[in-house]
Amino acid sequence: MPFKQVMSELDFHQDLPISQGHYYIAIDALFPNSKFILTTRDSRSWAESTLRRYGNRLIHVALNLESLPRASLFTGYSHSWISHFMRKQIAILKTDLEKRQLSDGLPPKDYEFSSELKASLIKDYEERNEEIINYFKYRPDDLLVIDLSCELNTRKITKFLGISCHFSAPIPHKNKKSAGTTEREIQEISIDLDAISINQILGKSLF
Repeated sequence: MPFKQVMSELDFHQDLPISQGHYYIAIDALFPNSKFILTTRDSRSWAESTLRRYGNRLIHVALNLESLPRASLFTGYSHSWISHFMRKQIAILKTDLEKRQLSDGLPPKDYEFSSELKASLIKDYEERNEEIINYFKYRPDDLLVIDLSCELNTRKITKFLGISCHFSAPIPHKNKKSAGTTEREIQEISIDLDAISINQILGKSLF
């Protein structure tokens, strides 16, 4: 299905495919007056969370194993985007797996990804965030950059979208730090999204 048609069928888009690459530029061109939200967080925390969520799929791609049966949208979907957008990380992982010479073909569940792979993830994450911010540098009304781990509620988001503050709500926190920690609770965003496009708000089209 053509990209524009898929995007036109929904009011709000997040996660794949627009959370990777330069899809946000395509959406910006196809749907003028859309608004974008870039969620950020500590880079190392993001990398660790990404590997917890997608590490198993990354290993399957590196080892050329069959697609996971419960992959999103269609069988092999997640493998397709991982293969495309995480080529550098896959190459690093392949080398590491070859060095370890796994006897049973699969690494243990507590497999520790290399510092080189994590550094590569962090580099790509930080560079892409910077690219997005630079892209909207002269259009501050079209991009909201927000670190959800530092926010208690959604007021900045509703204000940015022009939605009444009555729709504001607390931001849920998952995987809280253990009791006694001096650090603020870290928001674990299950989808680890990078960019969100809002195409329509409360039934009123923006384009």
